[in-house]
Amino acid sequence: MRHRIGRPPLRRTSAHRSKVALAAFGALAAGTLTVAVGASLAAPSGNLITNPGFEQSLTGWVAPSAPQHVAVVPGGHAGSHAARLWSTTAPVVTLTAAPSPPPPALAGSVYHASIWVATRTPGLVAELAVRELRRSTVVGGRSRQLRLTSTGWVQVGFDYTAAGDGDRMTFSVQARNLRPGASLLVDDAALVVISTPPSPTTSTPSPSPPATSPTRTATPSPSQLSPTPTATPTTPAPTGTTPPTASPGPSAPPPGGWPSTSLHYAANGNLSSSGEFLPGADGFNLADVSSVDETNALPGGVLALVWVGSCAGATPGFDAFVGGFAGNPKVFGFYLMDEPYTSSCPPANLKAESDWIHAHVPGAKTFVILVNMGPSTAPTFAGTYTPANSALDLVGLDAYPVRTELATPDYGAIANYAAAAQAAGWPVSSLVPVYQTFGGGSQIDDGGGHWQLPTPAQELTILGDWATVTPTPVFDYAYSWGSQSGDTALSASTQLQSLFGPKNAIP
Repeated sequence: MRHRIGRPPLRRTSAHRSKVALAAFGALAAGTLTVAVGASLAAPSGNLITNPGFEQSLTGWVAPSAPQHVAVVPGGHAGSHAARLWSTTAPVVTLTAAPSPPPPALAGSVYHASIWVATRTPGLVAELAVRELRRSTVVGGRSRQLRLTSTGWVQVGFDYTAAGDGDRMTFSVQARNLRPGASLLVDDAALVVISTPPSPTTSTPSPSPPATSPTRTATPSPSQLSPTPTATPTTPAPTGTTPPTASPGPSAPPPGGWPSTSLHYAANGNLSSSGEFLPGADGFNLADVSSVDETNALPGGVLALVWVGSCAGATPGFDAFVGGFAGNPKVFGFYLMDEPYTSSCPPANLKAESDWIHAHVPGAKTFVILVNMGPSTAPTFAGTYTPANSALDLVGLDAYPVRTELATPDYGAIANYAAAAQAAGWPVSSLVPVYQTFGGGSQIDDGGGHWQLPTPAQELTILGDWATVTPTPVFDYAYSWGSQSGDTALSASTQLQSLFGPKNAIP
């Protein structure tokens, strides 16, 4: 898949699907209405952010370097100024606060982070992130992302409970999905401590039971705990079976332990410098290509899923590009977009492209990855694309259950994604399972951690859980063959290759 905003990268674009799709964590602004996104928006007191309203130029903030830009501009949410983030070439701009001095954390303390954001060019995504650092290692953190659909000011906020004593907290805001002429306004940043654990106490000795040793306890309120995504503990299942989850679906996968299909796709870095189709050694036979020449050079038995990456409709340029593949027996279909948003990719445009392909390249399938509009713990595709408004043949679902912030993988997300897609009108026959085959790198998930490369046992569970909801997909998708943002991908994991090779060899 391509890079997407807010999740791990998919293809060759700038942000990971960044499946790495994004989550809209709350209500959106309408008109000039301000909406709080997140939890427990306590009144700020003891703000740890220097110059939170940008009334002192950029004092207290670390400005990014070109091609990312930030400037203080007149106007704002509450005061007389705000910061404006923009870029002429980069899709992401980051602005980081520099508390002076950085206050050390106390384990169990609850921080509330918030910032107000606005844009004159709806469609941008704003992300607020807090990280807890122990020396130079990230030991915790949270983030919230919000797609801005209007020009009004919106507050993004959340609570975070510190994991250790003496750690350093960082605070940053990002403008994502930027395009030329677009910018994000930010104002009134806050990072405040709203709860601290009680001081250690020693219990009073008594004959029975004996005295207990001093303990430190953290007592965040339910409202402070509820925003933090958690995974339901699961017990690792034997190979070829599905672990128990609360998700709907059959209790066991079909024979073989994975979805049954004859077409297998793995995005990114498919071709060597000499044109060799690299994933073919592990039984992948659906290639990630973007030109007629690459398609024609594919070995026998390998079909092309052609990356388009455009949502302007059936323009003359689109017609000319796609028309070049008409009649080519090696073309399976067209990968139109990766996690598109209706604000920047109207369903009517996708429908025009899909209809044109069906009319001029008969038999070719049209495909996109759907973007999850909720948190990964409660996925939803409501209000986005449907078979009727897009005319798409196939849609991919990219639930990635193995993440560093979870004690056990959230395998239940797989069935939840499939159920959400069906609730949005997509039949099971149109669903394409996307297997997690990457981990590490710079991408941060919506729980404040990182995606983690599955072990072979975890991958077998992932495959088995997909088999319960998509037993016979048209094709399946391993994300990713090639690395996107410093992550370890399938091409670098001989253990996972040893699993997928035999799997893909089964008809």
